[in-house]
Amino acid sequence: MPSNTPIQRIFLASIAGIAVVNVAVLLNVHFGFSFSALGRAMVPAALFAAIALLVRRFGMHKLSAGLLGVAAIGLAVQLTVPLTYGAVSAGGPLADDALMAADRAIGFDFSAWVHFVGAQPVLSAILAYAYNLFVWQVMLVPFVLGAFCGLSEALRFTLGYLLIVTVASFIAVFVPSYGAYVAAGFGPGDLAHIDLNMLLGYIPAIDDLRAGSFAVYRADAFQGLLVFPSVHAAMGVLFARSSLRVPYFGIFLVPLNLLLIASTPSHGGHFLVDTIAGVALGFATFVALDRLPSRRRTQSPADRAGKDTETPSARATRRPQAAEPAERVPA
Repeated sequence: MPSNTPIQRIFLASIAGIAVVNVAVLLNVHFGFSFSALGRAMVPAALFAAIALLVRRFGMHKLSAGLLGVAAIGLAVQLTVPLTYGAVSAGGPLADDALMAADRAIGFDFSAWVHFVGAQPVLSAILAYAYNLFVWQVMLVPFVLGAFCGLSEALRFTLGYLLIVTVASFIAVFVPSYGAYVAAGFGPGDLAHIDLNMLLGYIPAIDDLRAGSFAVYRADAFQGLLVFPSVHAAMGVLFARSSLRVPYFGIFLVPLNLLLIASTPSHGGHFLVDTIAGVALGFATFVALDRLPSRRRTQSPADRAGKDTETPSARATRRPQAAEPAERVPA
């Protein structure tokens, strides 16, 4: 990947920095790390990058940029998920009671809400669909941004993902949580149209990480473990905002991501304050991303050629110098 724009250089520096942080985290946690699983998990990203370079040789630069965007987000995911496992393994005092109390303080009754959604088959199906499309959006958005806006915009989005997950992992060290379903005492089968067997499948991993009995992190079989703030809600904001850079793309993604954000309590097991914090993190992220430069600074053609850069108006008002008398040549 040629590092000829500020965004590309920032992306490469961020990848290197997070790799160093990963090494530090893995040296200080009690679980192992499977490098063979990481190698298998990185195969799709490597294939996308290889195909991107191949199609670029045939002049398909937009397709190449889109594929490189997908490869970049694949690399970013594999570098950030270990941070989430390290955050959960810190094992601090649980914040579930405080988060539930915060929900009640703002007038939100989690149990009443999920009972309502769980009794509505159509509503529950729509919210489940929006929530589950998260993974596909992670790949689709950088591809479309790369193909229509250039590689730098795809990398800008990927930087947003890196920032969101890194910040959320840091916060999770101090605000650990099992989630609203556990705090409210729900179990599998309690809701007719919400599959709690699947939603609560991450609980054993949190148990093992907090107890120090988690054996090996496998990059090809990871789970989402963070509760506060909601990464889904933060990424929903980033998905929607990024889609506005491409004509007509936002017509589909903005409504979809409003549904994604709305689905985080019922289909992500989040407290409402998790969702609010996630939305705030998403807005802060795109504000930060919009401040990044898009193109490298270049000299003007006159500067590169070493020519006179005096403006025409200055040249017109400048008083002509008197010609020096010719030197007399002796006869």
